[in-house]
This record gives sequence, structure tokens and C-alpha cells, in this order.
Amino acid sequence: MTAPASPPPGTADALAAAGFERHKRGDLAGAVTLYRQALACDPEHPDALHLSGLAARAEGRHDEALALIARAVRRLPGNPDFQANLASAHLTAGDAAAALTAAERACALAPASASAHARRAAALAALGRTDEAAAAYGRALDLDPRAPDAINNFANLEQRRGNLDAAIALYERALAAAPGEARFHSNYGTAIYALFRAGRTQEAADRARRWRAAHPDNATARHWAAALARDGNPPRAEDGYVRDAFDIFAATFDATLASVGYSVPAAIGEMFAARWGAPTPRWRILDAGCGTGLAGLVVRGWATRLEGVDLSPGMLERARARGIYDELRAGELMADVAARPGRYDFVVAADVFCYFGEIDPALRAAHAALAPGGHLLLSTETLAPGESGDWAVRPSGRYAHARAYVERAVAAAGFEALEYRIESPRAEDGRDLPGIVALLRRAGP
Repeated sequence: MTAPASPPPGTADALAAAGFERHKRGDLAGAVTLYRQALACDPEHPDALHLSGLAARAEGRHDEALALIARAVRRLPGNPDFQANLASAHLTAGDAAAALTAAERACALAPASASAHARRAAALAALGRTDEAAAAYGRALDLDPRAPDAINNFANLEQRRGNLDAAIALYERALAAAPGEARFHSNYGTAIYALFRAGRTQEAADRARRWRAAHPDNATARHWAAALARDGNPPRAEDGYVRDAFDIFAATFDATLASVGYSVPAAIGEMFAARWGAPTPRWRILDAGCGTGLAGLVVRGWATRLEGVDLSPGMLERARARGIYDELRAGELMADVAARPGRYDFVVAADVFCYFGEIDPALRAAHAALAPGGHLLLSTETLAPGESGDWAVRPSGRYAHARAYVERAVAAAGFEALEYRIESPRAEDGRDLPGIVALLRRAGP
């Protein structure tokens, strides 16, 4: 993003420049206001159009972003930054061919621009021209060896191409260049988990330990070290790890779960229908850890009011787009339900308890949030026969529980078990993971 030249005061140039200063400071709302004022003065002001497009993209208004940046390009087709950002806007819209055209124009206009070559690489990767994309990323990094986004995206490409060692080396470069970037930590964790799954378990553990030592304040590094190196068995996944992981995962969440045979929402629907028949609005339902709303879609028909809570704003954005919830909130599950005693007739926790090892506090919180006679439905992965202990964090980063521990914790929290259904929640490496879906009723006053 290039700042407009210093303009005379009181003009579209001045307003665009002032907006850009707000934009750089992170005041996106203030920037947008000034960009709109600039466009009111001059509706075809190229910098105001371009910067408005970048702001719209940052706010998730992708169609508007594409339209604004395209207008800026029509005014100044020789601006390489405009062309490079037009390429990114086309990629977000799913038009990789148009993205490549714009990126190649940017490269022709500014052959020494690392950003332009990185946009070209991203477009080539989206078109499946992976060898050319790798070469383009190499060119971008020759021009700017510490461009963290280009390094990370090149690593993503190498991992897709099956070059895991090259990907890991690149992720480590990205972390060195931008140690606070959550996406890079998340991607690195996925890569070293891939090492574990490839049978290189000791190497994965060693890398996880070194990662945690280098970034002791990072929740993702701590969690993966516990999972892969078995250094400690934390009682639950940290909020920072869960929030960052699912914010990054949100865009591909539904497709990824479909690819691993995620079955919990279907099981919930079958259990509801078997016990209560056709959907009839009857309950105030909380979808706890609602994610993108996959369980909410199933239970909506039984709800007089459906609320959802999740740690991840990215997941909530996807859930909100479904239009099925009466209320959605960002928050930590136990704190959220603790603030609403006796409010719900039904709490659904699909694929939530796999981020808790010690489930007793979450069960007690759900009990308190339910009205007398209310129900809780939860799913969890289970330890295989012969595995010891009540629970363990798996190398996948998810928790599994002993069936006997779940039953003890359920009773201790004040629930009556109506049904335990043996249900594999998903497949991993071609095999179904063991799991259960439990339907519980709040007992006692």
C-alpha cells in the first residue's frame, strides 16, 4: 500500500491521505469515513478508490473491494500496486485467471516488486500450475528474502506439493520474520503434525519442543508441544490456541470436515428424531461452541430460540451468514453459560469436549445453565481399549476420554444419562476414530 503524495488541504487528495494515515494506525472505520468523503469530492479519485477497496477487503466486503479496485485500475492502469491488489481481489473472488492477468501486468510494470511476483505466484498456484508458482515465489523471495506472507504462502504451496521438509523450513523462516503472526504458528503446527503422521515422530516432538522454547508465550506452540512431545497434559486447550486455530480454519471448515466424514450433526439429528419425532419448536437451545453452525442447522427446527457461542469471530461470521440463530456471541464457553443460569432447555456441545481434557467443570457449567429437566447433548472422542488414564491430549491436538471417566463425570455433575451412542466423529489417516455422542438430562433441583 503506497501513500498518496502530500496534497493541498481540503481536497480529495488531502482526505485520501488523511484516511491512509488512519488506515496505517489500524483505525479502519475512521479511514473508511475519510475515503468516502474523498470520493464525495471526486467519485473517480484513483487513490481514494484503491484505498477504499483495500479497506473493504479488510472488512470482508469482497465484492465491493473488487469493484472499487477495478475502478482505480481503470483510472490509473499503469500503477503496479493497483494491479497487484486487483490480482488479490480477483483471487478472493475465485477468478484465478483474472488474478494472473492483473499480477502479470503488475510484474511488467514493476519487475523488481516482490509483492507483484508473490501475487503472480498465488494466482499460478490457484490455477494448479504449481511448478511455475514455486518459481514465482522463488523470484519474490530473491527480491525480498524477509517477506513473511510470501514465505508462508510458498510454504503452503510446498506442503501441498508434498515437499514437507521444504515447507517446514519455509514456515520457520516466516516465524523468524513475523513471530507474532498467528497464521504462521498455526501452519507450522499443522506441518509438524504431518511429520508425526508420516512416522517421523521423534523429529516432530523435537521440533515442537524447540518451537515452544523459542515462543514460550504462544498458546499454539505450547499446545502442539503438549500434543506431539507429550510434555505435560494440560487439562484443556488454551483459549488463544482454539481462537487462533479456528479463525484461520473458518473459511475451509465445512469442506474439511466433510472430507473426513464428520458425522456428529447427523447423529444429533437421528437422536432427536428418534426420541422426539419430527422437528417442532419447543426449546430454548444453546449451541455451545457453535462453529460455523453445522449442529445449529440440525437443531433449529426444535428451537423456539437458538443461541450460539464460540471463541472464534471467524467461525461466528460463517454461522451468522446461515441466518438460523436468534443470537450469536463471541466468548469462552464456561464463562458464557455461567453468566446465564437456568436459561436453556437444551445445550448442544458438538465436537467441543475434544478441546477439554478435564470435562468436570464444563459439565457443571452446562448443568447450571439448564432449567430443571433440561438436556445436554455432547460428543467426544474416546480412548482406545487398553489406553490408560481418564483422558489424554492426542497428537492431533484434540483430547480423548475414557468412557468410564465420561460416565463418572456425567453423574457427578448431576446428569442422568439417557443414551450413549457409539459414534465415530471423524476419520483420520483412513480409519474411524472411536467416539460417543451422549444425551443427558439434568437431574435434581
